[in-house]
Order: sequence, then structure tokens, then C-alpha cells
Amino acid sequence: MIRALVPLATLLVAPSLLATTSVEPASALVLGPLSRPSPRLTLDEAADPGAFVPELAASAAWPEEGDEVAWFDGTVPAWRASAARDDGFALEAAEGRSVSFAIVYATVDRFGDAELLVDAPGDVRLFVEGEEAAHGGAADADATSVRHRRTFRRGTHRLLVRVERAGSSSGGSLRVRIEPDGAGDDAPVWTTSATALHPPARYDELREVARISGLLLSPDGGLLAVRRSERGPAGTTWSRLDLLRVDDGAVVAAALGGSGARAVEWRRDGKALLLRDGGDLLIWDRTTRALTRVLEDEPGLGTVAWSPDGRELAFVSTRGAPDAAAGGNVRRTELRERLSDWPTAPHLWHLVLASGARRRLAEPGDRVQDAFAFLGDGGRLVVLTNRPIGARPWFETDVRTIDLRTGAETPVASLRMGFENRPGLSGFAASPDGTRIAFVGPPSELGDDVDVEPNAFDPDLFVLDLGTGNRTNVTADLAASVAGHLRWTTDGNGLRFLATEGSRNVIVQARLDGLDVLALETGSAGAERVHDVDFAGASSFAAVVSRTDRLPWLVADGRDLLLPNRPLERRWALTEPVDQSFEADDGTPIEAWLHRPVPSARGEGKLPLVVYYYGGATPSLRGWNELHAFVVANGYALYVVNPRGANGYGRAFADHHANDWGEKAGADILRGVEDVLSRNDDLDPTRVGGFGGSYGGFMTMSLLTRTDRFAAAVSLYGISNLASYFGDGQWGWTYGDQAMARSYPWSHADWYAEHSPLFHADRITTPLLLLHGAEDGNVPPSESEQMFTALRLLNRPVELVRFAGEDHGLRGTWENRVAHREMMVDWFDRYLRGRPEAWEERWE
Repeated sequence: MIRALVPLATLLVAPSLLATTSVEPASALVLGPLSRPSPRLTLDEAADPGAFVPELAASAAWPEEGDEVAWFDGTVPAWRASAARDDGFALEAAEGRSVSFAIVYATVDRFGDAELLVDAPGDVRLFVEGEEAAHGGAADADATSVRHRRTFRRGTHRLLVRVERAGSSSGGSLRVRIEPDGAGDDAPVWTTSATALHPPARYDELREVARISGLLLSPDGGLLAVRRSERGPAGTTWSRLDLLRVDDGAVVAAALGGSGARAVEWRRDGKALLLRDGGDLLIWDRTTRALTRVLEDEPGLGTVAWSPDGRELAFVSTRGAPDAAAGGNVRRTELRERLSDWPTAPHLWHLVLASGARRRLAEPGDRVQDAFAFLGDGGRLVVLTNRPIGARPWFETDVRTIDLRTGAETPVASLRMGFENRPGLSGFAASPDGTRIAFVGPPSELGDDVDVEPNAFDPDLFVLDLGTGNRTNVTADLAASVAGHLRWTTDGNGLRFLATEGSRNVIVQARLDGLDVLALETGSAGAERVHDVDFAGASSFAAVVSRTDRLPWLVADGRDLLLPNRPLERRWALTEPVDQSFEADDGTPIEAWLHRPVPSARGEGKLPLVVYYYGGATPSLRGWNELHAFVVANGYALYVVNPRGANGYGRAFADHHANDWGEKAGADILRGVEDVLSRNDDLDPTRVGGFGGSYGGFMTMSLLTRTDRFAAAVSLYGISNLASYFGDGQWGWTYGDQAMARSYPWSHADWYAEHSPLFHADRITTPLLLLHGAEDGNVPPSESEQMFTALRLLNRPVELVRFAGEDHGLRGTWENRVAHREMMVDWFDRYLRGRPEAWEERWE
């Protein structure tokens, strides 16, 4: 980042500098006294403060009253609620050496400094968020005081006190005090509780959400491969691939392969599973449970296909390809050479597993092997290859078959569907009998000869006959947008797939004679969003689903199968949004919804409102969204709107996207803001903020050139100058070929100037924060730099933060993800709440 962040360090200060306002908890959770575990190994804790490991650091988590803890002596004590006396919380008498624990959940309404003070007999240790913050005294001490001073962010903090006493004790008291800095209206307000329920206002808490992905059902629907990932306290991620029995969720095989293992494909008979881990391919045998490595350290391993009988593989890799030039000068003669996803180096290989014999089916060239699959009994392969052409849409996909016994190649069809959403990229599957393929692609062919420029990002499902080359748009009459996850039905007469219908996902079954939108059975609670799905047999399915107020969970055939986030749901106070849909100026229905914070996070007076939008070709979805939950948990109402141009609302709605760049989408957003303010008296019209990322970052800057409605705004990795993005963004010209169709800087200079926020920077008066990754190749950081330069020359309130090493999305490291999202809230606090402390101290 261009500024160095100041860590929230622990500082010790003289008592005379402490604030006089003191908060003492009225209740706490208490555990013990418990028998002291066997003496630890001798450790020099003075030389190594990290040598002490508290017994409950990991297992205590965020307990509630009645939660049990299995102790070392075989007992199972439970946490109990304790009311404070005048001298604090009572410590019960104990025989012999003992330890007691107390937990206080302390919530502060704003950023600020505070000192924590603990008084108790014995050896006293204070832990904040699981980390030791202070230590003092000895086990035989009659009275010990420890103190710890630090900076706290808004939110709920877990304070754990451990008291160790030697010999028999007659009880005593434990006193906890919080002394915040400041006075009057500027002082942070602290509240305490013995209950863990709270909104997740500290972004680092969100690292605990478990992620479930990579679903792959066995053909009989009996077993499910699932990848589970979680983050540790330092933000590091651990992942593993498990096989679950669908009937009861039992783990049949745990941690298959390494931490990067992913399921690739079941053998057609369901008796074996192919998985990959980096450059390795492995086969798990369902009968013997043995795991066999069949390919090791394959360089540049890409797409893999398995023959129906399990005897052969097809895959792409860079083995045998020339090494890429390292450093030095780079010569470019074609635009496609700028594309990082134009990997022309990989070979297409054919491997016989029994002998290890392999051969090249296709060598590198000026083309990309996008997708391939074995056909029928496995004697042929169908291959989709994207290659450049000399006219719009600049790329075309060839479909051909290869006879694996004779080597004969047969061309089937050429599809002029461009690069960005080309066939085989978002979904591809061969029919069971090998006569047809299904693929996801733009709704029609593209180019200058079409009458109406379609939204290429509003994909449809096609079936192509490999014998005739004829294709059918199966979903031409479906308003929902196809989202992939294709599976043919076992009889070969239909397909099942995931689609986006407005802000929600639906599962669709497409018989070749018609469509049927299926209702998703989601077990114990209805879902709004499907994060992943797979199908098997005639009707089996498994899906990772969520709701706005419920974290992702796994269902299979309508039953809850895996609930890894249930403890977080018990801890976090989440809210359901209310619908706030309205009509655009032309009468088009526009979907929007409003989140309100829980009462404990609201504060006094009317609510400040933050508006989120994307504005591009895809809609915002309901369901779990950690960024939205974080904003709402910090006391903001959040308004989400899907303006014209997004897919999932029908073809006419989506087709507004091409060449719009802020006109209709911007009008819809501003109309929606006025509508939601007029319908909700608890929203403060003088405290409205807005933010979006990528195309949404462009929308932020574009909106600010049109209105002064916003009191603060944040643009994340957004576009300010369409001409420079067109030429400098890695995909500026390929995405631009659809979103800026037939408009070029040399032919439509006025259009570029009119739609680029940079050319209207003098109209911006709203305080603007620009956040960008220094290594962003999608939207180069110069897009934010240009707007920053313009606004500083105009003496307008603007700041820019560049994140070193970060690409598009600012998700390279957990630390940077936390930092940039906290910065957003700090910026809104500064201008919508008049609380600049967090923003200012961050840079001191």
C-alpha cells in the first residue's frame, strides 16, 4: 500500500493518563474451579512469552451458558452465568491447586483506545481474542492486578481471564474493568454481556466461515466428494477433500490427496474416482479404498477427461512445450498475446493408464484447447478449440472429433461466439451416447452483421448434434441466465443445470421437448443462493446453499447433510433483507432490497445508508455475502440494486448492457436511492454512501459526476477512462468488444469522453476513496491514479490506496482483504458519522 498501516499495538501507560470513566460487567460466564492439570514441562516463560498455552485457548471459542467442557480429570463441567457483586465475580473455594476461567463479551460502538484492568487472587492471565494480553502474580498471591491498553475496533470482543491458585483456597473475587479514553459524546460506549450473540462487525471474525466447494456425486448418488476449507487465526487456509455417504453424511474417506486435492470425475460405473492435486493425478478405488498415483508432477496440467471404462485419460499440459522466455524484452505482434488466458503452449495428450503410454493429439499453436470429452464407449474424443479470426468478434470456436484408434479428425462446426463467454468455458458436457454435446455460450453468434448487439454475458444452453453440426438453443425462452454445472440425464433426453433468475439461483431441468424449472429442496430452511451443485441418476442432487441470514451449508436430495457453520450462526446476529423493488423511468421493474442492522448495532437517530451496486452484466445475488454482512453489522442500512443491463431478468433487460456505461444503470440506481429514502423514514437522506467494485467502481465514479446525493463513496479497482481501459486493460478490448460494441476511440471519441468519469472529474464534489491493487492487470491501477490526479488538481476530497502485490479484487492475502474492507467502513464512518478516528489513526 502507498501508506503503511499502524498495527493495533498494545501500549502501557501510567495510571495518571487513564480515563476516569469505568465500565464493569454486570455478568460473566464462569468455569471452575477445576483441578490443575499435571505440571507443564519446564519452560522459560519470561524469555518466551508464547511458551504458555492456555488450556481453553482453542476449545473455549465463544461459549454460551450451559456449554460443557471435557476436563483432564474426566469431569465435564459447564459454563455458568455469574452476576457481579460489589467487588466483582465470586470465585468459589477449591481444594488443592486449581484454575478458574471467566469470559466477558464486551462490545464497543466505535473505534477507540481503552484499558482493561483485572484484579484477582493468584496467577492472573488476560486474553483478548484468544491472544494473551497481560500476565501477573503467582499462584499463591493473595491479590494480583494486571492491566492492558490497546486500540479496539467497533464490535464485540472476547475477554478471557484465567486464574490459577495454589493449595486450598477459600474463594475470593474476580474484578474486570474497562476504562475507555475520551469524554462526553466523543467517548466510545462500551456494553458487556455473558451472551455471545452479536453482529460480526470485525471483519477478521469472518475468516471463520467454513467454505464447501468442488461437489461431485457418484453416478449412483451414493457418495459425494466435497472440498472443505477454513482459515486459521493468522488467515492461513487449510483444505481437504472428503468423501461423504449421502444417506447419513458419514465420512467414507478423509483428506484424500494433499491439501490442494480436487475431485475431477467418477468412472462411469461409479467404482473409482479421479482426483488431482497440483500436477498429480490419482485414482481412488471405491472397493479397496486404495489411492493410486497415475500421473506425477505434470507441468502445466490443465483440463482432464477420463474414458468411460477408466482405461484412458486425455489432458492438456505444457510437457514438451518450449519454455517461456524469462525477463528481457518482449515482442508482441498480435493482441491476443496480451491475454493471460490465451495459453497456446499446452499440448493435448492421450494416456493409456495400464502401460503409461502417451501421445500428443494436438500440438501448441495459435489456438486454445478449451474443452474436450470422451464420446460414447470412449473410442472418440470431442474437442472445442478457440482460435483468432480477422473480424469481430475476433475469435471463433471450432468443434471437431478425433478417432483415438485411427487418429482421424472430423470437423463438426464453427461457432462465432467470441472470447469472453465462448463455448466450453462456462459449461460443457457430452451426451451419454456420444452423439451430442451441450455447452453454455452467448445467446447468438456475434459480429458486425447482427442487427441487435446481444449481451454476450447473458448465456444460454445449446445442444449440438455431432453428426449434422446443427445446434439448438434449449433455453431461448428462459428468462433466467444459465450459470453452468451441466449434467445430462441418464436417459440422454435432457439436462440439468444451474441458472440465475434475478437475484436468486434455480435448478432447471431441460428436456429436449421443453423446460421445467425445479423447486430446490433445501432441507431445514429455504435457500436463496446455490454456491455449487452436482447431479446424479434420475433425480439426485447435492448443493451448497445459503440465505442472507444463514451461512452456507450442504444439502443432498432435500436433506441437510453438512452444517459446518452452525456455531457461527449461533454466535452472529444476522438479519433478513426486505424487498424494495421499484420501476425504472420507462416502467421496467427493477429488483432491489434493503438490509437493516440489528437493534444492538443501530445507534441513535436515523440510520446512515450505504448503497451497493455493480451495474455490469451480472446481477448481485441474495444469500450469504460476507462484505454485505460486515457493512450492516457496523450499523449501516445497506441497499442493493440490480439495474438494467444485468442478466437473469430476460433478454431485453440484459441487452441494455452494451454501450450503456452508466446511463440507464446509473439512472436506475439514483431512482432507487430516492425511492428507498422516500419509503423508509428511519433512513437519513443526508448520510448516504455508495460503493462498488470493478464495473461497480466505474459506476461509483460515474454516479458522482451526475449527482451530489452521496456524502461519501468508495471505488474499488474501478475504470475512470474507457479509452485507456480499452487499450491498457488486459481484457479491455475483448470485454469492450461486447460492452462497447462497435465503438472505438478513433471512431467514437465523443462517446468515450461522454461516458468516462475522468472527463467530468470537475463535477465531483463527494469525498471519494479509491482502492486498487498495484498489480491489477484486469483494470490497471492507472485508472484510479488518473482520477486521483484530476481530483487533487481540482482540490477535491479524494484519497488513493494502492495495495502492493495485489491483483484485481484485492484478495491476494487475508491481511489485505481485511484492510481494504475495514478502510471502506472507516471512510464511511469519517464522512457519514463524523468519526474520523479509525481512518486517521490507521495512517499515523
